[in-house]
Amino acid sequence: MSGPNLLKTFLQTKDLAKNWIEWVFCIFIVLFFSLSAVTPGGVTRFFHLLVAVSLFFPLIQHADLPKGKIKLITLGFLLYILSAVLSLVNSSNWHTGDWGFGRYYRFLFIVPVIIFTIKARLSAYRALLVGVLIGSAIMAFFSFYQMDILKALRVGLGKSLNPNRYGEIGFVESIIIAVALFRFPVKTYFRVILLSCFVLSIFAGLSSGSRGAFLAFIATCGFLTWQLTDRLSRKKRTILLCLVGLISIGFLSALLSLSPFWRQHLSRLLVEPKEYLAHNYYIEHSSTHVRMALAQGGLLIWKKHPFIGTGLGDVAHDMKELVREGQLPVNLTWGRLHNSYIDVLARSGLIGFLCFLVGVLLLPFRVFYQTYNEFPHYPEKSCSSLSGMAVIIFFAVDAGASSCFFNKGVLVFLISLALLLGISLRPESGLVVPKTEEKSG
Repeated sequence: MSGPNLLKTFLQTKDLAKNWIEWVFCIFIVLFFSLSAVTPGGVTRFFHLLVAVSLFFPLIQHADLPKGKIKLITLGFLLYILSAVLSLVNSSNWHTGDWGFGRYYRFLFIVPVIIFTIKARLSAYRALLVGVLIGSAIMAFFSFYQMDILKALRVGLGKSLNPNRYGEIGFVESIIIAVALFRFPVKTYFRVILLSCFVLSIFAGLSSGSRGAFLAFIATCGFLTWQLTDRLSRKKRTILLCLVGLISIGFLSALLSLSPFWRQHLSRLLVEPKEYLAHNYYIEHSSTHVRMALAQGGLLIWKKHPFIGTGLGDVAHDMKELVREGQLPVNLTWGRLHNSYIDVLARSGLIGFLCFLVGVLLLPFRVFYQTYNEFPHYPEKSCSSLSGMAVIIFFAVDAGASSCFFNKGVLVFLISLALLLGISLRPESGLVVPKTEEKSG
């Protein structure tokens, strides 16, 4: 199988006029991953454009839909949304609650994106690859400009996209590229391009200075290393894992020695939690202290409403109450708690927390895992399902250090999830006939 070629990729059908909507969909995929991190409002704009185009899926009469799995995924999303609706019983700030509810109901927006991706004849996976490759180069150039010319310590996009979201996009792109680099059958020259863009995307992710995204990326790399070596013998696998471990240690050592910013940034993780627990608070200078105080407040809020939460719009109000009552040692009254798990617990209680774990993380992961094991010889299905599992793990880890499911980060998660689910569930997605079957034919 030859490497992805733009002309070959998109000229797969005879009647191009008939597939204009698929062309538009693939173009928006490329634009989302190419420009969302460096364009003001790009994440939100391209997300809704992709959703809008996907609503035309009834025009495509091509593939049989795996209705059982689509219903399972949709049911998981619905449970998560209904848990938010239930928490509205305790809501008093409806204006903020309405804004917060938008982070929930958008999960249903991606169902037509999944269906469109399954039915489309054009290769969404190759459009995704083109998007992340272009995006990694653009983000690397943007990061270099910000750091070298503007002397920025952390790269983001001002009020439009903070550094943490920027880092999430960079590392998600590196994850998708890494899977394609090791598993997608391409020519040597294209593998060199993949490797180069992989390095660029890591540089872009690191330039954000996001410790949560970086730690999530390390955890995801561990998972990918384990999965990518699953076809090797135990001895070879052990040797390779040790080699990867040594390379990782070398990379971290180089990062700490060459970057004063990251050396200070990571070393503070070892010191600042101890300071907070010893009641030495430096809220103005320590994001770790801010996160620990917000987590403490979120858990206190949850204890007051353990089952259905305090409501979507009441977190900031409840934080003010805690400060007024002297239950919080610092004056923080933020509406987001910088930890998605505690955010869910505080807003929608134990019911919402369980629905989040099952509906948002476990059910999609299970679908990806099943596809990965059922179709190991079909490149696009195999690569997309492995990438999907990796993206879920990345955001699951990152969620422990950020409110990525309650800000623009959730849109990056949703589009990545929708496209990778759709590609992995396509009945004729990148199918490669095994050699045994080829001979028998």
